[in-house]
Amino acid sequence: PDPSRLVPQWGVGLARSFFCGHAPKVAHVSALSLGPLVLLAIPVEATFGSAQRLERASGARRVVSLVNGYLGYVEVPEWVAAAKGEAKRQYYEGSMLEALTAGAQLAGEAVAAR
Repeated sequence: PDPSRLVPQWGVGLARSFFCGHAPKVAHVSALSLGPLVLLAIPVEATFGSAQRLERASGARRVVSLVNGYLGYVEVPEWVAAAKGEAKRQYYEGSMLEALTAGAQLAGEAVAAR
């Protein structure tokens, strides 16, 4: 987790100690196929841009957010770096989307193989 966007500068060290100790280390990404419709289930609130990337990676028609937990918002890395959109509320680093994208691709491949 990266609390630097969530608390004042003087509290970053304390927040990092708390978040790192209590933040989930694993995120479950899954896909569900209902005939031709494929849904991707993720434990984050995906912004429009991040949802598009996840849909492309998985082949899913839609992303369903807040499934199997809550890990906060996920924004595209460019917006995290520029502190735009929901990046100010994102708990994890900009690399969070990359990790979710890898999981989305595996979930999509598993559904396509059936």
